[in-house]
Amino acid sequence: MVKYYDTDMTTDPAANGKSAKYTWQFKTNNRGRLDLTDPECYVGGDALIMKEDEVCFPLGTLTIQEYEAPTGYLVDDTIFVSNLFSRKTYVNGVEQTIATSYQEASDTIIHLEQEVKGKVSIRKTKTVTKDDNSKVILTTQKDDFSKTVAEGGAVFQLYLKSAGSYDNAADSVRDILTTDSNGLATSKDMPYGNYVLHQIGGEENCTFMNDMEVSITENGRTYELTGNDAQKYSKIRLYKKGEVLTGFNQETGFTYEEGYVGGCTYVVYSDPSFSDESLVEQITTVDGTYADGDHELYKDLYQSLLFGDTGSQADMYFILKDFRSYAEAHEKVAKAYQDTKKWAKMAMTNTAGCGKFSSDRTIQEYVDDIWHLDKIR
Repeated sequence: MVKYYDTDMTTDPAANGKSAKYTWQFKTNNRGRLDLTDPECYVGGDALIMKEDEVCFPLGTLTIQEYEAPTGYLVDDTIFVSNLFSRKTYVNGVEQTIATSYQEASDTIIHLEQEVKGKVSIRKTKTVTKDDNSKVILTTQKDDFSKTVAEGGAVFQLYLKSAGSYDNAADSVRDILTTDSNGLATSKDMPYGNYVLHQIGGEENCTFMNDMEVSITENGRTYELTGNDAQKYSKIRLYKKGEVLTGFNQETGFTYEEGYVGGCTYVVYSDPSFSDESLVEQITTVDGTYADGDHELYKDLYQSLLFGDTGSQADMYFILKDFRSYAEAHEKVAKAYQDTKKWAKMAMTNTAGCGKFSSDRTIQEYVDDIWHLDKIR
């Protein structure tokens, strides 16, 4: 950022209450140099002052300050003050007469920046049942039967937030992290910036973590994050009703009444023919495939299908029992629609083969063939 002040100063005029007359944005060229007389370095702001096709500056004071750094570098907030009367440059009122190790000309200031790189570490755990062999927990206090262990094989995308997604990020600002048997994964050195950690894989029957953000601002530091997956639980409540012995009558014998029967033992097992939970997750909440990434959009539908809603049983109308064949049928329809000629032929054949339909005729057939009614008018 270059600002021009119509004054003669060796310190920042803005710090003394002065207002800039002109403001320009420039960028360094491919050699890392900032040449204010080169129109190619001009980015925007006020129009350049040109004289005979050359950039020129009226006598006064210029301030030069970095406002955007390359990826992986910190912005340098040093304000360089260039006095155009004396043709000298100052920092905090001190004249800059010695160039850097590059030994540029004495009126050139090159500020060397330190690239900042850090690592991101994620420690992943999961909540599981204490008895790993049990298939069901018949209790209302499931936490008493759970424990937290390391989760290996959890997969994460780490990418620069400003890129918007892992696919859009450059290789230098993205990484794939997979946790080891201790639940730990550490990224490569990542440049300075704000990053998103997004889980894309994990163990079966565990929910994924929400996205986490981390900022790398210190060189050489490892930023540690932790996360936990909870297993998907659904309670099973069983009631058995039958004739319960209530007493004995000398004339009629034992007496019974309908009531709840206690002391029953059940075997609960999974149905191997049902494998559509992943499909339900696709169309509802968990991975957001059909919700444009919005994991909350179909939350109520997901809850209702798999766990029940407000006390009702899960999937009350048995939608999931044949949902796979329903989805496959829609895939066939979508594939057929891509063949425009075949689709048009099918549509015309279907239309031509339709029988006539009339609500009046249909009602009359009900009257004659089913209800056997006579007209009263």
